[in-house]
Amino acid sequence: MNLYNHTQTANRTFQVATCVAIGFAIAAPAHAAGSGMP
Repeated sequence: MNLYNHTQTANRTFQVATCVAIGFAIAAPAHAAGSGMP
């Protein structure tokens, strides 16, 4: 049960990290373009 909980926590953390990474990958170029950066 402990291992299962640890796996679930790791999956949730990975999903959040992936979501943040995708959001950053989308937002960063838009921010750079808005700032006039190449």
